[in-house]
Amino acid sequence: MEPQHNVVESNYKADVACCNDVGGLFVSQRLLYIGLAFFLFVVFFVIAWSVLKKYYPRFMCMSVQIQCDVSSRIISALHTIIVVPSLIGGVVSMKWGDHFEPLSDVSFLQGLFCISLGYFLYDTIILLLYRQPNWIGFIVHHAVSSIPYVIYLFAGSCPYGLFILACFMLVEATNISLHIRSTLEENGRCSTKLYTVALYSTCILWIVFRLINPTALLIITHKYILPSLPPRHASCLIPSLICAYVINFFCYAVFIMLCKEVLTHHGKLPHMGGVVSIDSIQVGEQCLSCTTAYDHDAMELRQLHHCIYGDYEVLLEHLPTSELKVDGKAAEPMKINANEAPPTSSLRNGGKKDSK
Repeated sequence: MEPQHNVVESNYKADVACCNDVGGLFVSQRLLYIGLAFFLFVVFFVIAWSVLKKYYPRFMCMSVQIQCDVSSRIISALHTIIVVPSLIGGVVSMKWGDHFEPLSDVSFLQGLFCISLGYFLYDTIILLLYRQPNWIGFIVHHAVSSIPYVIYLFAGSCPYGLFILACFMLVEATNISLHIRSTLEENGRCSTKLYTVALYSTCILWIVFRLINPTALLIITHKYILPSLPPRHASCLIPSLICAYVINFFCYAVFIMLCKEVLTHHGKLPHMGGVVSIDSIQVGEQCLSCTTAYDHDAMELRQLHHCIYGDYEVLLEHLPTSELKVDGKAAEPMKINANEAPPTSSLRNGGKKDSK
């Protein structure tokens, strides 16, 4: 009887340690928090759109889809500012068991999950309504990311993996540097120091929060959490594990593209003190995302025209309007069209045509 008693006691401890959260929100409270978060994110989105429309002149030159995308970045940054520091504080202050099971009240972390689900719901609806660039990919990302949290919060027989879910949400820490980089690209600031800082910050944060962090969490799941669960309970984590692997693969794939951007940007940077030709200041420096995303090609062409002919037009403004004297004879002033190429040869020869 003694060995059998020990087996039963061991299984009971496993169930208690890994299958029951301490405290927690009621289902009605979870639904309320998700709905409230969704409503507030919608309100903040409308406010952000209105403020940008009033104080950001270039905003009105964008298509509706890009206006929506820019406004959504502000809400994404707001979600990051709210959730990421709170999750870090909640995970650090929580008491965890040997199998990463919570030993104190979990209401705070569950509330943060509800806020994130409200954000994902808001952003999915915005993507469906306005169809910003890559909207299908973002919808798939939101759906895959939300499944584990929905299972944890609303599948009563599967309240496991709080530590993994809380730490996985820290991938949102990369969003702010990503949004800064995109905004600088849209404003033609790809060669600035701030853009370089944003690009390299994104790369570093991506390595920490979207590569090392998810990979370590998958290792913890297989090494500590799954072995501690009874077989009848472990199966409910399979959908969440599949989603975790999909997100992890996505993070590694995007990191490869990010490395290419870093190498490309590093190759385009001019050397300090060097002479930069007009050819090196190409429209691409305004970033391809600019020229393809916006409906203001004419404005970009005017800026390019001013870049090339700006000094020449200033010279024309200071030319005398009275008669010019060439070899002691009066001559009519030259009529030069600023839209044509500068007649550099005529100016060098005092108004005479080059003779061959």
